[in-house]
Amino acid sequence: MAFEYTPEINVDYLTQLRQPILDRGTQQVGQARGEALRRGLTGDPFESLRVGAAQNSMNQGLAGAEAGLAYNTAGLRREERLIGEKNVYTSAEAEKQRKFQEQMAQTQGNYQWMLAKMQQDSARGTANASGWGTALGGVATGAAILI
Repeated sequence: MAFEYTPEINVDYLTQLRQPILDRGTQQVGQARGEALRRGLTGDPFESLRVGAAQNSMNQGLAGAEAGLAYNTAGLRREERLIGEKNVYTSAEAEKQRKFQEQMAQTQGNYQWMLAKMQQDSARGTANASGWGTALGGVATGAAILI
């Protein structure tokens, strides 16, 4: 599940975010200049302050939009990375579980084989104490390895 946006999508989205900010900023600059013109204060510090404030507001809005997009993109990348890490962890755990089950099945098979052999030997009357100890010791050693 990939959340990565292509650069074209990011540019289009940022353009959509920027346009209303630019429009509003241009309108505010025009209002500031128009007000200064009506008052006969063109070229005056009053006009400069109002125009500068409008442009500053517009620049802050643009920077906020770009920062918001970068933050959202970083969040999506983080989420994608975490999902990937979870998948790697899950598959590693599944592999460990599979190997453990294989080892347990092998040990169970060895145990069943030893038990059958001991029963055969016992039925023939050839089993001795050391033979039983050796057989059971092998099963216990196999089980200890798994733990």
